[in-house]
Order: sequence, then C-alpha cells, then structure tokens
Amino acid sequence: MTLFPGPVLSILMLVAGAAAAAPPGDVPHAAEVGADAGVKDWQGTPYQSGGDGAESRMVLDRRLRQFNLRILLSEGRRSSYVAGAELSIVDARGQERLRLADAGPYVDVRLPAGRYTVQARSGGHSRQAVVQIGTAALARLHLHWPGSQDEAAPAAGPGALP
Repeated sequence: MTLFPGPVLSILMLVAGAAAAAPPGDVPHAAEVGADAGVKDWQGTPYQSGGDGAESRMVLDRRLRQFNLRILLSEGRRSSYVAGAELSIVDARGQERLRLADAGPYVDVRLPAGRYTVQARSGGHSRQAVVQIGTAALARLHLHWPGSQDEAAPAAGPGALP
C-alpha cells in the first residue's frame, strides 16, 4: 500500500528539497516552489510581482531588500488591489527595461540608478508616472485608477505604501 501516489510524493520531495537548500530562517512556502516561484528576470531586469493575498504579500516582503523600486497598483475609493495589469518601465534613453502582461498588485524591480517612466494599463485605462531611482533607498510608486464613483482621484503619486 502506497501512502502517497507518485505525483504527490514528487511534489513533497520538491518542497522538502527546496526547504533543505534554503538558508536558515528563509524556508520557502509551498507557494514559492514551482515555475512561478521567486525572483524572475525580464531581459536582465530582476523583478517579482504578486501580493494580492496576505501570504503572497509576506513572500514578496521577505525578498524586498533585493529590489530598489516597489510599485503598487490600486483602484477605487478603497484603493482595492489591481492584478493582471499590463506594465512597462522605460529608461531615460527610451530603452524598455521591463514589460509584464500580468502585473500586480505589487511589482518589485531592481534597476540601475536613474530616471524611469512607468506605465500601467488596466480595464482599458492607462496610468503613467516618472520615478527617480537612487543608489540607496527603496523608491515607491503608487499608480491608482479611480473607480466609477471616484471623481478626482490622483493618477499617480509617491505616497506611502501599506
């Protein structure tokens, strides 16, 4: 009698192997293991995206020190999270540094110091802002789409993120 069928045992071994390989105090959750796990790379630009649930947000926050830009996408009076947005980041020379078809609500990116234009599109509406990345502090950018009842919500702002 087999306690675990083949696929379940393989997944358990994968999770156990990832936990054993992780440094002490940095054991990954099962949600981090697999094709979509961890830090990703787009043409040499490291990033991570997600955070629409409490556990997902904790995973992103644990790796935040690896990045120098955090973007939050939200909408409406209650600043509800926006996931599934299109997002692009272009540097001052016009070179695209990141393009995602399914971003948010949090996107963390590591970029060289400089000035960047961030554009996001969701629900047929775009938001754009310019952000300056320094060499030390984490830059934060909040792109917000007004909801149907919002009349004059700001399009973007560097306000504090939760």
